[in-house]
Amino acid sequence: MLGAPNTDQIGARGWAGKTPNLLNVAVTRSKEVIYVVGNRSLWRSSGVFSDLDTQLVRWEARQSKGKSGDRAEAIDC
Repeated sequence: MLGAPNTDQIGARGWAGKTPNLLNVAVTRSKEVIYVVGNRSLWRSSGVFSDLDTQLVRWEARQSKGKSGDRAEAIDC
């Protein structure tokens, strides 16, 4: 769950995206599926979350081609 939904909360998103530790822990602890909930247009420009966005774009492209694999879901709020 990615908070800081207001466009002026740049500091909070910058802090969370500064080092990969928070994202790394979330991804490596997921067993079967990971859900990403937040305002994707705001978070994709915040540090390591740009890498998460890139991976979700790739995953979505594979899913649209009917290829199965890792389960992930991006919910843009």
